Amino acid sequence: MDEKVKLAVILGAGASHDVCCGDETEVKTVPKLQPPMIETLFKGAFDEVLRHHPDAQSLLATVRNLMQGKRSKLTFEDALRRQLESDDEDVLRRVRDVPFALHDYFWRVSEEYTSDPINYSDLVNRTAKNGIDTAFVTVNYDTLLEKALSNVTGVEFGEEEKYVQPRKNFTLAKLHGSVGWGYPWTDVAGKANRRQQLSRLPEFDVSCLHVGLDDNLTYRDLFCYPALALPVPGKGEFICPKTHLSALRDFLSDCQNYLFIGFSANDTDVLKLLRECVRNARLVGLVVAKKDRPGVEDRLALGARIFSAADVFPQPEDDNDGFTWFLRNRLDEFVDIVKGKPSTIVIGGPKLRRKPPH
Repeated sequence: MDEKVKLAVILGAGASHDVCCGDETEVKTVPKLQPPMIETLFKGAFDEVLRHHPDAQSLLATVRNLMQGKRSKLTFEDALRRQLESDDEDVLRRVRDVPFALHDYFWRVSEEYTSDPINYSDLVNRTAKNGIDTAFVTVNYDTLLEKALSNVTGVEFGEEEKYVQPRKNFTLAKLHGSVGWGYPWTDVAGKANRRQQLSRLPEFDVSCLHVGLDDNLTYRDLFCYPALALPVPGKGEFICPKTHLSALRDFLSDCQNYLFIGFSANDTDVLKLLRECVRNARLVGLVVAKKDRPGVEDRLALGARIFSAADVFPQPEDDNDGFTWFLRNRLDEFVDIVKGKPSTIVIGGPKLRRKPPH
């Protein structure tokens, strides 16, 4: 019997975006609810949701205008941060409405985009279900990964302790929160006065976070505030139950194998976590679009320096890339190397590229 080994899979927006790509006959989807990349967030269904959140709609209209100015080089994240750092209480109230809009939108994405997130299911089948002790680390709000884990392992995620499953070979850590998570905020009757309530938002404690909420964000007789981190750089702390984060830190301390899928490496908080916890990275796989790979390599090597010494699983030199292509053409070889089996793929060549300091 093979000795159990560890693998950490870090998933960004590109993973959920590509979760059902491939032959259209394979699985039924609702195309307008395809999980977005940050640059396509404002197209299609999210605008429909914003009509029900006028404060968030107004705030994000300002963000878009800042991004689209003739001389502007602001990213969405940077433009949103400007609003978050405002001294204007009216602006801050509108900022506080954004998590409600994000929750409603990603709830629809999670429930209606597809009943079978086939790429996530395939990934779980060939890692955790295949005897590899796997930590799935995601910065995505949607619950498509939970749906795949439930389909494959039978685990339901209505309670906090369900996310750490050593007997099922997986840990799931959602670092920036999730739809269906919330902080106790006000009584259900107070929901009708949400706009007024947003003017005096309290400091929330992650130890009070509830998981397994319905789309109305209610817990018993309480109305909850969405536990979602705003998509801005350098958030400072994670919106993740302490038990999940502790389990993840323990896991990473002796994990040698890492697979990044659709992860831009722009998230400085995640890079800091990896830098603090990873001790001996042996193998790194990067599944990102070819055009984005050089920048991801630079940011990963600089932001989480331990990976600079690891062997890099090679990607093709042609235009083949993406989550779907990797599952179909490279994952088996990657898993063989993780398990210490002979492979036709040669590793041990170039390390992560790193620009020389200026």
